[in-house]
Amino acid sequence: MKFRDPKTGKVYQNARAALDSFPCPQRVSCENCKFDGKKCTEKWVNEHPHEAARLMGYEVVEETHGNAQKTHADAIENARVHLEEANMDKPRICEVLVVEPEERFSIGQYEYWVDQNGDMWCAAGAEGKLACGGVLCAAINHPDRIIRKPRFTEQEVEDAKTIKRMFGADNFTHIRKDQFGLCEMMDGPGDDPNVGWCAIGMEEGMFPSLRPGETITIDEIIGGTE
Repeated sequence: MKFRDPKTGKVYQNARAALDSFPCPQRVSCENCKFDGKKCTEKWVNEHPHEAARLMGYEVVEETHGNAQKTHADAIENARVHLEEANMDKPRICEVLVVEPEERFSIGQYEYWVDQNGDMWCAAGAEGKLACGGVLCAAINHPDRIIRKPRFTEQEVEDAKTIKRMFGADNFTHIRKDQFGLCEMMDGPGDDPNVGWCAIGMEEGMFPSLRPGETITIDEIIGGTE
């Protein structure tokens, strides 16, 4: 047990050191001592540290062991890991809604639940899976399946405007990026840009926002600036 003098900040490593610093240097007779001449023993101080510290005008220094801190940190980390493992088998929409699979909950006057597959059901008259809710559930449960249209930079928009101005609104209406990342201007008679179309290759690095294998119209690029 350690003791500290709040006036000086000095710390005494044990009861003996604290006692040695307190009574004798003050040259107080035992009968006039705060310890009544009976309690100034190392055994008594160790058994009554807080009372002894009060009599000496000191304070007890509570010791925190490194192992105790590590154990506490480990307990927090283990709890976090267990929670993550418990959520691994749970559809993500359950995490968003803070419900368990198959748990019934209400929104307004209707009762709902999410099944183990992540589909949301409604108990309104004849129970049924939500049609529009299925799309929402799929998006929440599998965000990697969401296909987003590219957002083009101002430079890409200017390049598209230049192509349209040079070749006219009815010629070379599409831009396609091949599997190697090279772009080409496309023009042809059909809706499928891969069939019956003519193409002109473009300089490497053009339209970097397009993904390999993606085809888009010139007008879509012009209207898709950031």
